Amino acid sequence: MNRLIKKTFTTILFMSIFSYIFAQEKLSSYNTSWSVVIPGNVICEPAITSYGFAIATDAKNLMGYTDKGTLLWEKQAGKSKNVSISSIPGDFILFLEDNTEMKLFNPSGTAVWSKKLDFLPIGHPLAGRDGRFFLNSKNKIVCYSITGLCKWEIETPEQKAISLQELPDGSVVTFLDENKNNTITKGLRISPYGEYLEEITFSGTVKKSYTCNNGILLIFEDGNAGLFSLEGGFSKNRWVISRKSTSGDFVVSEDGSKFLYTDAAEDGVNVYKISENGDIENSIKIKGINGKKIIKSTYTESGLFICDENIACLYNPGGNLLWSAKMPDSKHGKPTFDYLSYIGSNHIVFCNKNWSVNSYLINQTGKNLDSKNKTLSSAKQKNKSGIIYSDFVKIDTNEFGFYFGDTFYNELTSFSRIEMLKNGHYAEKEMEYLSQIMSVCKLYSLDISSSDSGAKKQKSIFQKDESGLNSILVQLSLFNNDDTQKIAAYIIKKSDNVTYCRSILKNQSGYDPDANLLDALEIRAQKIKPQEEPFVKDVCNTVFLICKFMGRPAYNTKGKAILKRFMNSSYNFSTRNYASDTMKRIMTLGL
Repeated sequence: MNRLIKKTFTTILFMSIFSYIFAQEKLSSYNTSWSVVIPGNVICEPAITSYGFAIATDAKNLMGYTDKGTLLWEKQAGKSKNVSISSIPGDFILFLEDNTEMKLFNPSGTAVWSKKLDFLPIGHPLAGRDGRFFLNSKNKIVCYSITGLCKWEIETPEQKAISLQELPDGSVVTFLDENKNNTITKGLRISPYGEYLEEITFSGTVKKSYTCNNGILLIFEDGNAGLFSLEGGFSKNRWVISRKSTSGDFVVSEDGSKFLYTDAAEDGVNVYKISENGDIENSIKIKGINGKKIIKSTYTESGLFICDENIACLYNPGGNLLWSAKMPDSKHGKPTFDYLSYIGSNHIVFCNKNWSVNSYLINQTGKNLDSKNKTLSSAKQKNKSGIIYSDFVKIDTNEFGFYFGDTFYNELTSFSRIEMLKNGHYAEKEMEYLSQIMSVCKLYSLDISSSDSGAKKQKSIFQKDESGLNSILVQLSLFNNDDTQKIAAYIIKKSDNVTYCRSILKNQSGYDPDANLLDALEIRAQKIKPQEEPFVKDVCNTVFLICKFMGRPAYNTKGKAILKRFMNSSYNFSTRNYASDTMKRIMTLGL
């Protein structure tokens, strides 16, 4: 890697603004925004969601709450008290028990699947950009689909107990524990499809790491801090800050768009806003916070929330104090709570040791963070090309010169491919196969468009080799990622070939992250003829699977509206009865 570009704070300290906290409000049981009693103590860090948060208790249950304290759902989850939970895009909760079993709960608290693990995870799960997520262990990195299928796993040298991080192209970085003399750290960069891309060498021992939109932020054992990213397809150091203090850290916003550097001391915390090239734009020193005893620091659109055992405060991005309060009283010199979370609606939530949860609304002037308005993850928002992992999956309709041929080549439509996609563990083949399948389906989408416009004169391979395209559409559905579901929805909506549409529907898992497929079924249902009973039943089955998997009331409302269409008198008794039974099944989901 290129030599680090070093920055120093010593020349800008005169610019610092000193902020003294004079907290008047006292956080107690008398001035909570809301308070609830729970059936046990919270046993792991809460998972923050768009609707609020989820908690796991020692009563062996999992509970979802809104930011107003409304209990949305409560489910039994696991048999052990050794658990951890994480929120992944779509408000799914990943539940790890004893590090031997993994479960996925949807936004309504329904367990979608459960899977045994043959390795011991370290760090936190890393959510990918198209429904996949990654786990790492001491000597392994594993990638799973949102449906729980293991896409690939690779062996690595011994890794540090640091969570996986992500670079702007979607590649994954892990840090190796091979540095015995504290002079360097080696890292491995892996593609989202399990391909080794490069080995990275850092000058120093990596202590902490954080993903942001610009790359990966690093904290080193010697006090240095820096950012590395990509240039020309390879990793590159952007800048490093040289510090003698070993108390430095980064605070990164939830969407990765902003970050701050903090340097903690007993007499306060220095907070620095860093530009993209590593320059210090401004700084403040927060007096009144013991930097050696920080309990929580979070960077939101409202600003920086930070607290120690005595004081909690919120600063806006300009360094102005917006709010401060005294923390709840301790008991025998120890906090009365196990976990503290700051959630997006300007609430701080205390999970107390007495089987209760208290929340306080931070009253302040400034822009509130309303996470409910965020419909897409930051990873999706960064996607400009129409394909999420566009640096790896190439869509090239010109590659296939068989548009006016008679049949697809055998390798593309082979049964072994379908079996591989069903069983998983396809490693780097996923990238190759996905590029081919997406390219063919994109070409078919163009073929549909030309048919609609009347521009196409000659019969294409999509009309000549229905069996081959059916096989390809089955593969499209089995990938179960955001990109494939989007193009599957387009085909359902636009194609007049019922056989092709049924091939897609018969292999659905129910994953429909942006409701594209459900929207397509709503449009297509208006065109389905009463005599097409098998097609109607496939639509009914898919609607139920989507509602069950996604676990959101809005999906159920739309799903029931689709089914209601098949219950009118123009359809025969068998069709109406099937739609009615499917609607009853959706109603049992309880949303």
